[in-house]
Amino acid sequence: MDEGKPLDFNQLMGQRKSFEEQVATQIDTIRQLAEQGKPDFQYLYGMSYENGWGVETDTRQAMAWYKKAADQKQAASYNAIGNLYRMGNGVKPDINEALRWFRLGAEAGDSQAMLNVGNCYYYGMGTEKDLAQALHWWQQAADNGNAYAMAQMGDCYYAGFGVDKDLEKARHYLSQAADKNVSSAQYRLGLMYYNGEGVEQDRTYCKLLMQKARDGGMTEAQAFLDKNF
Repeated sequence: MDEGKPLDFNQLMGQRKSFEEQVATQIDTIRQLAEQGKPDFQYLYGMSYENGWGVETDTRQAMAWYKKAADQKQAASYNAIGNLYRMGNGVKPDINEALRWFRLGAEAGDSQAMLNVGNCYYYGMGTEKDLAQALHWWQQAADNGNAYAMAQMGDCYYAGFGVDKDLEKARHYLSQAADKNVSSAQYRLGLMYYNGEGVEQDRTYCKLLMQKARDGGMTEAQAFLDKNF
């Protein structure tokens, strides 16, 4: 980040390479902006405490800063609080409280919170299992740009899970997720291109997708490459 320029939250969040280092090197400025009451930086300062970026890990401090951001309706902070309750980090585990915060985040437009609400309905965490509601929230998350929800919806349309099987929709969602480097989507899409399922068969592109999935940690992709290429 250029010295002398004001710290821009959206620009900082867009720095995917060495994100932790980006935050750590700017931690004093982030703290100052958080203390000035800027909600995005209160959220980011909470993330720093949760993950130990430039400060000692302290989940109680993380919760405190997330709640300051949530008081100003910073959407992602609701989801972060929900995750702390879900995992019991710095607080007693409470899935009902987690779901309450996930709902608040979803209503505020946070796509990760939408995904988590869907997961709660799917697994019956803090609520009755309800596949229709799970699909509704996964769809909402995907439509709001969440890459993992796109992969989830792609898998659902590929398998006809809770929806009518639709390989064109499967390809649409999986392609979007694969472009965002979701390795499971790269793997599934690779299978589609290998077999010509809903797409024109293209084993060269399949190999590329499988290599990307392997590089993202999918052991199944390496096994597929070893067997087929």
